[in-house]
Amino acid sequence: MARFHGWGFELIKHDYTTYDLCGRWGKDMGAEVTGDGWAFADRSKTTAEVIRDLYQDIRQAAGDDTVIIGCNTTGHLAAGIFEMQRIGDDTSEWNRTRDMGVNCLAFRSPQNGTFFAVDADCAGQVSSNSVPWEKNGQWLSLLAHSGTPLFVSFPHETVSAAQEKALREALIEASQGQPVGEPLDWMTQRAPEKWRFGRTETIYSW
Repeated sequence: MARFHGWGFELIKHDYTTYDLCGRWGKDMGAEVTGDGWAFADRSKTTAEVIRDLYQDIRQAAGDDTVIIGCNTTGHLAAGIFEMQRIGDDTSEWNRTRDMGVNCLAFRSPQNGTFFAVDADCAGQVSSNSVPWEKNGQWLSLLAHSGTPLFVSFPHETVSAAQEKALREALIEASQGQPVGEPLDWMTQRAPEKWRFGRTETIYSW
C-alpha cells in the first residue's frame, strides 16, 4: 500500500481480504466465519481484532490523502478507516446487476455517509450491449441520482452516441451531490422499482 501511495495513486481498491483471512465467502459463513478448529496463529486476538488490525495497517500505509475502497471487507470493522465500501458483488451482467447492484443499493444506502460512502458497483459493459442498454441505462440513472458514488466502466469502442450522451449527463448529475435515494417499494420488492430523489419520484423497470 505504501508503494502504491508512493507511485502517486490517489484511490486504491483492495479486495478479497475477508476470504484470504477466513477462507469463506460471506454467503457461506452463516453463524461461523471459519471452519471448526480453525484459528489464527496469535490466539490472543479475536478474528475481529485481527481484521481490524489489518485494516488499520492498510490505512496507515496508504496515507491519509489516499481514498481507500474496501471490497470483500467487513463493513462494521472498516467503518471509520476506509472512505468507501463495495456493498455488493460484481455487476458484470444484468441478473447480477439487479441482484447485486439494485438490491444492495436499496437496502444498504442508509449507511452512505454514516459508516462510509457505499459503492454499489459500476454501470458498465465489456462489449457493445453486453448488459442490455434498456436495463443498464436505468441502472446508470439510478446510480447518478442516488447520492452514492458513481463509477462507470465502458470501453470507448463499445459506446454508442446515445450511451455517450447518457454517460455525460449521469456524470454531471452525480457530480452535483444528491440526497440519498429512497426506495419506496422495498417492503415488497427485492429490487425496488419506485425511488424518491429529493422531491422527485422515478419508476424503473427491472
